This record gives sequence, structure tokens and C-alpha cells, in this order.
Amino acid sequence: MPFTRFAGGVAMLDAALAPGGWLAIFNAHFRFADTETAARYETDTFRMTDHAAPEVIWSPDNRRIQGWPYGEVLFRKVLDD
Repeated sequence: MPFTRFAGGVAMLDAALAPGGWLAIFNAHFRFADTETAARYETDTFRMTDHAAPEVIWSPDNRRIQGWPYGEVLFRKVLDD
């Protein structure tokens, strides 16, 4: 799946979520922080300690990012369009 498809799916979830709502993304191979949508969210400090984060992470230009631990899971919407 290319990054644009991931970002599009995140945008659809965002459209259905009111400010103050929570978005949970786990086991994705792209980082939520790399999407345009992420600018409207704050990252929570919660980490999934019982499950390993994905070992393979891809950048917005669909290139593998080496050695990048990514554990962010919960995001709270603070702004709306």
C-alpha cells in the first residue's frame, strides 16, 4: 500500500472524529505524524508495551526507514477543519 492510500484512510477517520476524540493507530507501517492530518492532533504518551511495534516503517516517499522505533499509538484531536 502506498503512503497516499494510508494518508487518505487517516483523513477519512479524521472526518468522522470530533475535536476531543481519540484516534488509535497500531501496527501500521507508516507514521501518523507524517500525514497532513497529524497537525490537528496531540500525541498521547501511551505505549503498547505488551506488543512489539512494527519493525519495518516506510516514509511518505515509500522508502524504508532503517532503525526507527515507532511506538506512538494514541492521538487526541485538538483542531477541526
